Amino acid sequence: MLSPGMQKKQREGPQVTLAGKIGIYGLGVALSPDAAWIGHRGEFWGYESGIVSQSGGGIAIVVLANGTSNCSKTSSVSIIVDKLGYYLTGKNLSL
Repeated sequence: MLSPGMQKKQREGPQVTLAGKIGIYGLGVALSPDAAWIGHRGEFWGYESGIVSQSGGGIAIVVLANGTSNCSKTSSVSIIVDKLGYYLTGKNLSL
């Protein structure tokens, strides 16, 4: 849905630490340090979400759950997303 130029712009940003993990935060999305994964995790009043996909296409993981955990790396959604990513690729997502 986004032009190639806008996709590139979306993926540019500063290196940050989010929920204890180092990555790049672009326009509304986070990237793993190697830019292999792109996604966003968050929470809002009793609800958590984690949506990540391989940057070049392929695997996408979407996890939605009731509950909150202050976006920590120990949230149930973060753990499920990370475990699914490892199960599917044999590598840690680092996102």
